[in-house]
Amino acid sequence: MTCKKILFITLLFSFFMKTLSINDPLSIDAAPYAIRYNETSIVFLFEFSVAYYTRIIFFQNATTPRSDTTTNSNLIPTITIGDQQCKFIKSTTTELECQLDANVVGGRNLSVNVIFDGCSSISTGVKFTYNIPKLSSASYSNGIVTLNGNNLGSNNVSIIQIYGNGINVNKQIKQIQVSSDEKSLTFTLPPLKCTLFNINFTRDNISVSLLSISASLSINVVNRPSVANGSLSIDLYYINCSVTQSIPSIKVGSLPENQCSIPSSTSTSEFYQTTCNTPYGTGINKQFTFKYSSYSFNNTFSYASPIITSRKFSKDLTNITIHGSNFGNSTTLIQVQFNGSDITSEIQSLNNNQFTFKRLESYEME
Repeated sequence: MTCKKILFITLLFSFFMKTLSINDPLSIDAAPYAIRYNETSIVFLFEFSVAYYTRIIFFQNATTPRSDTTTNSNLIPTITIGDQQCKFIKSTTTELECQLDANVVGGRNLSVNVIFDGCSSISTGVKFTYNIPKLSSASYSNGIVTLNGNNLGSNNVSIIQIYGNGINVNKQIKQIQVSSDEKSLTFTLPPLKCTLFNINFTRDNISVSLLSISASLSINVVNRPSVANGSLSIDLYYINCSVTQSIPSIKVGSLPENQCSIPSSTSTSEFYQTTCNTPYGTGINKQFTFKYSSYSFNNTFSYASPIITSRKFSKDLTNITIHGSNFGNSTTLIQVQFNGSDITSEIQSLNNNQFTFKRLESYEME
Protein backbone atom coordinates (compact mmCIF):
# COMPACT_ATOMS: atom_id res chain seq x y z
CA MET A 1 0.00 0.00 0.00
CA THR A 2 1.41 3.43 -1.00
CA CYS A 3 1.71 6.01 1.74
CA LYS A 4 1.68 9.78 0.87
CA LYS A 5 4.22 11.79 2.84
CA ILE A 6 4.44 15.52 3.42
CA LEU A 7 7.76 17.02 2.36
CA PHE A 8 8.75 20.31 3.92
CA ILE A 9 11.26 22.19 1.83
CA THR A 10 12.80 25.12 3.59
CA LEU A 11 14.39 27.70 1.42
CA LEU A 12 16.83 29.80 3.31
CA PHE A 13 17.73 32.97 1.46
CA SER A 14 20.63 35.07 2.53
CA PHE A 15 20.92 38.38 0.82
CA PHE A 16 22.66 41.43 2.24
CA MET A 17 22.84 39.55 5.58
CA LYS A 18 19.07 39.09 5.70
CA THR A 19 17.34 35.66 5.83
CA LEU A 20 13.86 34.67 4.70
CA SER A 21 12.36 31.17 5.36
CA ILE A 22 9.56 29.61 3.28
CA ASN A 23 7.82 26.29 4.09
CA ASP A 24 6.05 24.56 1.17
CA PRO A 25 4.31 21.17 1.79
CA LEU A 26 4.48 18.63 -1.05
CA SER A 27 2.83 15.17 -1.42
CA ILE A 28 5.05 12.32 -2.78
CA ASP A 29 5.25 8.48 -3.24
CA ALA A 30 8.13 6.73 -1.43
CA ALA A 31 8.25 3.42 -3.35
CA PRO A 32 11.65 2.46 -4.86
CA TYR A 33 11.83 1.74 -8.58
CA ALA A 34 15.33 0.23 -8.88
CA ILE A 35 18.13 -1.29 -6.77
CA ARG A 36 21.92 -1.25 -6.98
CA TYR A 37 23.93 -3.77 -4.95
CA ASN A 38 27.57 -4.26 -4.06
CA GLU A 39 29.38 -6.33 -1.45
CA THR A 40 28.98 -3.74 1.32
CA SER A 41 25.70 -1.96 0.79
CA ILE A 42 22.46 -1.64 -1.17
CA VAL A 43 21.17 1.48 -2.90
CA PHE A 44 17.47 2.07 -3.66
CA LEU A 45 16.52 4.63 -6.32
CA PHE A 46 13.39 6.75 -5.80
CA GLU A 47 11.39 8.95 -8.14
CA PHE A 48 11.05 11.80 -5.63
CA SER A 49 13.05 13.15 -2.72
CA VAL A 50 11.79 12.30 0.74
CA ALA A 51 12.36 13.76 4.21
CA TYR A 52 15.10 16.26 3.33
CA TYR A 53 15.66 20.00 3.79
CA THR A 54 17.00 21.72 0.71
CA ARG A 55 18.98 24.82 1.63
CA ILE A 56 19.97 27.41 -0.98
CA ILE A 57 22.31 30.17 0.18
CA PHE A 58 22.92 33.33 -1.91
CA PHE A 59 26.04 35.33 -1.20
CA GLN A 60 26.47 38.99 -1.83
CA ASN A 61 27.97 39.73 -5.24
CA ALA A 62 27.67 35.99 -6.22
CA THR A 63 26.24 35.10 -9.59
CA THR A 64 25.60 31.33 -8.94
CA PRO A 65 23.77 29.90 -5.92
CA ARG A 66 25.22 26.91 -3.93
CA SER A 67 23.01 24.14 -2.56
CA ASP A 68 23.59 21.17 -0.20
CA THR A 69 21.45 18.51 1.50
CA THR A 70 21.08 17.45 5.13
CA THR A 71 19.11 14.62 6.72
CA ASN A 72 15.93 15.09 8.68
CA SER A 73 16.61 12.83 11.67
CA ASN A 74 12.90 12.52 12.44
CA LEU A 75 12.24 10.69 9.17
CA ILE A 76 15.04 8.10 8.93
CA PRO A 77 13.54 5.12 7.03
CA THR A 78 13.27 1.53 8.17
CA ILE A 79 14.25 -0.87 5.36
CA THR A 80 13.42 -4.58 5.25
CA ILE A 81 14.59 -7.03 2.57
CA GLY A 82 12.65 -10.28 2.71
CA ASP A 83 12.52 -10.85 6.47
CA GLN A 84 15.89 -9.21 7.20
CA GLN A 85 16.48 -5.71 8.52
CA CYS A 86 18.77 -3.51 6.36
CA LYS A 87 20.57 -0.83 8.38
CA PHE A 88 20.14 2.67 6.97
CA ILE A 89 23.45 4.31 5.99
CA LYS A 90 22.72 7.45 3.96
CA SER A 91 20.66 8.83 1.14
CA THR A 92 20.41 11.50 -1.51
CA THR A 93 17.35 13.07 -3.07
CA THR A 94 16.84 9.97 -5.20
CA GLU A 95 18.61 7.16 -3.32
CA LEU A 96 18.58 5.25 -0.04
CA GLU A 97 21.62 3.22 1.00
CA CYS A 98 21.54 0.49 3.66
CA GLN A 99 23.64 -2.46 4.84
CA LEU A 100 22.63 -6.04 5.68
CA ASP A 101 24.12 -8.03 8.54
CA ALA A 102 27.21 -9.97 7.42
CA ASN A 103 25.64 -13.19 8.75
CA VAL A 104 22.56 -12.92 6.53
CA VAL A 105 22.49 -15.92 4.16
CA GLY A 106 20.81 -14.28 1.15
CA GLY A 107 17.91 -15.15 -1.09
CA ARG A 108 16.23 -14.78 -4.49
CA ASN A 109 13.55 -12.32 -5.61
CA LEU A 110 12.96 -10.82 -2.16
CA SER A 111 10.50 -8.00 -1.63
CA VAL A 112 11.74 -4.63 -0.38
CA ASN A 113 9.75 -2.72 2.24
CA VAL A 114 10.61 0.90 3.13
CA ILE A 115 8.86 2.56 6.07
CA PHE A 116 8.93 6.34 6.57
CA ASP A 117 7.59 7.55 9.87
CA GLY A 118 5.20 4.59 10.21
CA CYS A 119 4.05 4.54 6.58
CA SER A 120 4.98 1.46 4.56
CA SER A 121 5.74 1.36 0.84
CA ILE A 122 6.39 -2.17 -0.46
CA SER A 123 8.05 -2.53 -3.87
CA THR A 124 6.02 -4.51 -6.38
CA GLY A 125 8.07 -4.66 -9.57
CA VAL A 126 11.46 -4.49 -7.84
CA LYS A 127 12.88 -7.73 -6.37
CA PHE A 128 16.20 -8.17 -4.64
CA THR A 129 18.61 -11.13 -4.97
CA TYR A 130 21.90 -11.34 -3.08
CA ASN A 131 24.48 -13.70 -1.54
CA ILE A 132 23.50 -16.49 -3.94
CA PRO A 133 26.08 -19.32 -3.93
CA LYS A 134 28.01 -19.65 -7.17
CA LEU A 135 30.27 -22.45 -8.40
CA SER A 136 32.92 -21.34 -10.89
CA SER A 137 35.24 -24.35 -11.14
CA ALA A 138 36.06 -27.77 -9.71
CA SER A 139 39.06 -30.09 -9.60
CA TYR A 140 39.87 -33.63 -8.45
CA SER A 141 43.21 -34.87 -7.09
CA ASN A 142 44.17 -37.88 -4.95
CA GLY A 143 40.62 -38.56 -3.86
CA ILE A 144 39.80 -34.93 -2.95
CA VAL A 145 37.29 -32.74 -4.80
CA THR A 146 37.78 -28.96 -4.60
CA LEU A 147 34.98 -26.54 -5.52
CA ASN A 148 35.69 -22.86 -6.13
CA GLY A 149 33.12 -20.05 -6.15
CA ASN A 150 31.46 -17.49 -3.89
CA ASN A 151 29.07 -17.52 -0.93
CA LEU A 152 29.63 -21.24 -0.25
CA GLY A 153 28.39 -20.95 3.33
CA SER A 154 29.90 -23.05 6.12
CA ASN A 155 30.39 -26.67 7.13
CA ASN A 156 27.05 -26.68 8.94
CA VAL A 157 24.75 -25.15 6.32
CA SER A 158 26.24 -26.37 3.02
CA ILE A 159 25.12 -29.67 1.48
CA ILE A 160 26.78 -31.61 -1.36
CA GLN A 161 24.96 -34.27 -3.39
CA ILE A 162 26.59 -36.39 -6.11
CA TYR A 163 24.59 -37.88 -8.96
CA GLY A 164 25.12 -39.19 -12.47
CA ASN A 165 25.55 -42.30 -14.60
CA GLY A 166 26.18 -45.41 -12.50
CA ILE A 167 24.94 -43.80 -9.27
CA ASN A 168 21.75 -45.57 -8.22
CA VAL A 169 20.91 -43.25 -5.34
CA ASN A 170 22.16 -39.67 -5.01
CA LYS A 171 25.03 -39.61 -2.53
CA GLN A 172 25.08 -36.89 0.12
CA ILE A 173 28.50 -35.92 1.40
CA LYS A 174 28.55 -35.76 5.20
CA GLN A 175 31.98 -34.24 5.76
CA ILE A 176 32.97 -31.03 3.93
CA GLN A 177 35.42 -28.22 4.64
CA VAL A 178 34.64 -24.61 3.63
CA SER A 179 37.27 -21.87 3.68
CA SER A 180 36.75 -18.85 5.93
CA ASP A 181 36.13 -16.56 2.94
CA GLU A 182 33.49 -19.01 1.60
CA LYS A 183 35.26 -19.22 -1.76
CA SER A 184 36.58 -22.79 -1.57
CA LEU A 185 35.08 -26.11 -0.47
CA THR A 186 36.69 -29.57 -0.30
CA PHE A 187 35.47 -33.10 0.38
CA THR A 188 36.61 -36.71 -0.05
CA LEU A 189 35.02 -38.35 -3.08
CA PRO A 190 33.30 -41.66 -2.26
CA PRO A 191 33.84 -44.69 -4.57
CA LEU A 192 31.82 -44.33 -7.79
CA LYS A 193 31.36 -46.60 -10.79
CA CYS A 194 31.97 -44.04 -13.54
CA THR A 195 34.60 -41.36 -14.02
CA LEU A 196 32.10 -38.55 -14.77
CA PHE A 197 29.75 -37.33 -12.05
CA ASN A 198 27.64 -34.28 -11.27
CA ILE A 199 27.51 -32.13 -8.16
CA ASN A 200 24.50 -30.38 -6.67
CA PHE A 201 25.38 -27.74 -4.08
CA THR A 202 22.76 -26.44 -1.63
CA ARG A 203 23.10 -23.71 0.97
CA ASP A 204 20.08 -22.61 3.00
CA ASN A 205 17.67 -24.14 0.44
CA ILE A 206 19.40 -22.31 -2.45
CA SER A 207 20.82 -24.82 -4.97
CA VAL A 208 23.32 -24.58 -7.81
CA SER A 209 24.84 -27.32 -9.98
CA LEU A 210 28.22 -27.89 -11.59
CA LEU A 211 28.20 -30.70 -14.17
CA SER A 212 30.65 -33.31 -15.44
CA ILE A 213 33.57 -33.48 -13.06
CA SER A 214 35.99 -36.29 -13.87
CA ALA A 215 37.86 -38.52 -11.40
CA SER A 216 40.88 -40.73 -12.11
CA LEU A 217 40.64 -44.52 -12.23
CA SER A 218 41.15 -46.29 -8.89
CA ILE A 219 41.45 -49.99 -7.98
CA ASN A 220 40.91 -52.06 -4.87
CA VAL A 221 42.06 -55.66 -4.21
CA VAL A 222 39.13 -57.49 -2.65
CA ASN A 223 40.37 -61.04 -1.96
CA ARG A 224 43.39 -63.20 -1.12
CA PRO A 225 44.02 -65.84 -3.80
CA SER A 226 44.68 -69.44 -2.90
CA VAL A 227 48.25 -70.71 -3.04
CA ALA A 228 47.71 -72.90 -6.11
CA ASN A 229 45.62 -71.93 -9.15
CA GLY A 230 44.48 -68.79 -7.40
CA SER A 231 42.69 -65.77 -8.81
CA LEU A 232 42.73 -62.17 -7.69
CA SER A 233 39.53 -60.09 -7.83
CA ILE A 234 40.08 -56.37 -8.38
CA ASP A 235 37.37 -53.70 -8.18
CA LEU A 236 37.68 -50.70 -10.52
CA TYR A 237 36.21 -47.29 -9.65
CA TYR A 238 35.77 -44.11 -11.73
CA ILE A 239 35.94 -46.10 -14.96
CA ASN A 240 35.00 -44.61 -18.33
CA CYS A 241 31.49 -46.04 -18.62
CA SER A 242 30.86 -44.55 -22.07
CA VAL A 243 33.37 -46.71 -23.99
CA THR A 244 33.85 -50.44 -24.59
CA GLN A 245 35.95 -51.84 -21.79
CA SER A 246 39.49 -52.93 -22.68
CA ILE A 247 41.32 -55.98 -21.32
CA PRO A 248 43.49 -55.33 -18.24
CA SER A 249 46.66 -57.23 -17.37
CA ILE A 250 48.66 -58.14 -14.27
CA LYS A 251 52.35 -58.77 -13.66
CA VAL A 252 53.37 -60.36 -10.34
CA GLY A 253 56.96 -59.74 -9.37
CA SER A 254 59.34 -60.72 -12.16
CA LEU A 255 56.95 -63.26 -13.68
CA PRO A 256 55.46 -62.77 -17.17
CA GLU A 257 52.45 -60.48 -17.63
CA ASN A 258 49.03 -62.18 -17.79
CA GLN A 259 45.71 -60.93 -19.11
CA CYS A 260 42.73 -60.47 -16.77
CA SER A 261 39.02 -60.70 -17.56
CA ILE A 262 37.16 -57.81 -19.19
CA PRO A 263 35.75 -55.61 -16.40
CA SER A 264 32.03 -56.16 -15.84
CA SER A 265 29.34 -54.72 -13.61
CA THR A 266 25.71 -55.23 -12.68
CA SER A 267 23.05 -52.53 -12.72
CA THR A 268 22.97 -52.41 -8.91
CA SER A 269 26.71 -52.51 -8.18
CA GLU A 270 28.77 -49.36 -7.77
CA PHE A 271 31.98 -50.66 -9.34
CA TYR A 272 33.39 -52.77 -12.17
CA GLN A 273 35.29 -55.96 -11.37
CA THR A 274 37.96 -58.00 -13.13
CA THR A 275 39.55 -61.36 -12.26
CA CYS A 276 43.27 -62.03 -12.70
CA ASN A 277 45.02 -65.41 -12.39
CA THR A 278 47.91 -65.45 -9.92
CA PRO A 279 50.95 -67.72 -10.01
CA TYR A 280 51.59 -70.41 -7.45
CA GLY A 281 52.91 -68.85 -4.27
CA THR A 282 52.57 -68.18 -0.57
CA GLY A 283 53.04 -65.25 1.76
CA ILE A 284 51.91 -61.66 2.12
CA ASN A 285 52.54 -58.27 0.47
CA LYS A 286 53.37 -59.61 -2.98
CA GLN A 287 54.16 -56.79 -5.41
CA PHE A 288 52.20 -56.60 -8.66
CA THR A 289 51.55 -54.15 -11.51
CA PHE A 290 48.03 -53.77 -12.87
CA LYS A 291 47.46 -52.11 -16.26
CA TYR A 292 44.18 -50.93 -17.71
CA SER A 293 43.76 -48.64 -20.69
CA SER A 294 46.31 -45.85 -20.19
CA TYR A 295 46.55 -46.43 -16.41
CA SER A 296 49.17 -48.40 -14.52
CA PHE A 297 49.04 -49.20 -10.79
CA ASN A 298 51.63 -50.72 -8.45
CA ASN A 299 50.03 -52.54 -5.56
CA THR A 300 50.32 -55.56 -3.28
CA PHE A 301 48.27 -58.64 -2.46
CA SER A 302 48.62 -61.52 -0.02
CA TYR A 303 47.97 -65.20 -0.58
CA ALA A 304 45.26 -66.88 1.45
CA SER A 305 46.28 -68.10 4.90
CA PRO A 306 46.76 -71.82 5.58
CA ILE A 307 43.64 -73.60 6.82
CA ILE A 308 43.80 -76.72 9.02
CA THR A 309 40.74 -78.96 8.94
CA SER A 310 41.85 -82.24 10.65
CA ARG A 311 44.74 -84.42 11.85
CA LYS A 312 45.40 -88.17 11.50
CA PHE A 313 47.90 -90.52 13.18
CA SER A 314 49.67 -93.33 11.39
CA LYS A 315 48.86 -96.89 12.46
CA ASP A 316 52.03 -97.14 14.54
CA LEU A 317 51.30 -93.68 15.99
CA THR A 318 54.73 -92.38 15.02
CA ASN A 319 53.62 -89.91 12.35
CA ILE A 320 50.92 -87.22 12.22
CA THR A 321 49.28 -86.00 9.00
CA ILE A 322 47.64 -82.55 8.96
CA HIS A 323 44.85 -81.97 6.40
CA GLY A 324 43.68 -78.62 5.10
CA SER A 325 44.54 -76.17 2.29
CA ASN A 326 46.99 -73.45 1.23
CA PHE A 327 50.04 -75.29 2.62
CA GLY A 328 52.13 -74.79 -0.52
CA ASN A 329 54.63 -77.33 -1.82
CA SER A 330 57.95 -76.16 -0.43
CA THR A 331 59.17 -76.37 3.15
CA THR A 332 61.35 -73.31 2.49
CA LEU A 333 58.20 -71.19 2.22
CA ILE A 334 56.43 -72.34 5.40
CA GLN A 335 57.01 -72.62 9.11
CA VAL A 336 55.11 -75.15 11.25
CA GLN A 337 54.83 -75.11 15.02
CA PHE A 338 53.29 -78.06 16.83
CA ASN A 339 52.54 -78.15 20.55
CA GLY A 340 54.74 -75.07 20.98
CA SER A 341 57.75 -76.48 19.10
CA ASP A 342 59.03 -75.68 15.59
CA ILE A 343 58.71 -78.96 13.66
CA THR A 344 59.33 -77.59 10.15
CA SER A 345 62.51 -79.69 9.85
CA GLU A 346 60.55 -82.81 10.81
CA ILE A 347 58.17 -82.58 7.84
CA GLN A 348 58.43 -85.76 5.76
CA SER A 349 56.02 -84.85 2.94
CA LEU A 350 54.16 -81.76 1.86
CA ASN A 351 51.58 -80.70 -0.72
CA ASN A 352 49.03 -77.93 -0.86
CA ASN A 353 46.38 -79.89 1.07
CA GLN A 354 48.37 -81.93 3.63
CA PHE A 355 51.74 -82.48 5.27
CA THR A 356 53.16 -85.29 7.44
CA PHE A 357 55.75 -85.07 10.21
CA LYS A 358 57.19 -87.35 12.89
CA ARG A 359 55.41 -87.18 16.24
CA LEU A 360 57.49 -85.68 18.99
CA GLU A 361 58.12 -87.86 22.02
CA SER A 362 56.96 -84.97 24.24
CA TYR A 363 53.53 -85.01 22.57
CA GLU A 364 51.03 -86.91 24.70
CA MET A 365 48.24 -88.81 22.98
CA GLU A 366 44.73 -87.85 24.00
